Amino acid sequence: MHKDIIKTLIIRDLEKLKTEISLYKSEDNLWITDGLINNSAGNLCLHCKFR
Repeated sequence: MHKDIIKTLIIRDLEKLKTEISLYKSEDNLWITDGLINNSAGNLCLHCKFR
């Protein structure tokens, strides 16, 4: 049961991430850092790799 809940949450969050990433007008913008933001969106996505 817990496995199904975790799976549902992960899928939900990955779909939200996909939506957010698709809002970038250019792939180059994924790698921009600005002001107090130390990690780009692209860099943060690299940490979401699943095997």
